Amino acid sequence: MRYITIVFAFCILGIWLFNVKTLREVTSLEKELKIANENLEELEKELDKKIMFYDAKLDLDKIRREMEAKGMKVSDEVIYFEIEE
Repeated sequence: MRYITIVFAFCILGIWLFNVKTLREVTSLEKELKIANENLEELEKELDKKIMFYDAKLDLDKIRREMEAKGMKVSDEVIYFEIEE
């Protein structure tokens, strides 16, 4: 009976140590994930700013005049089509 109690105590101790180790790993991974998400949000904001800057620089009327000066035709309407099966 004493042998079973000692083995049972070692099993409980082993499980407890494994649980502590696992919780520490999970906590550190959650911290890394939080930092990565913050970095991702900053990069997305920077990308949005660059897109808005690009759109502000893009002058469609100027492009249209250049194309017409080169003899190209510019359409005001977009003609959509469908492929029938």
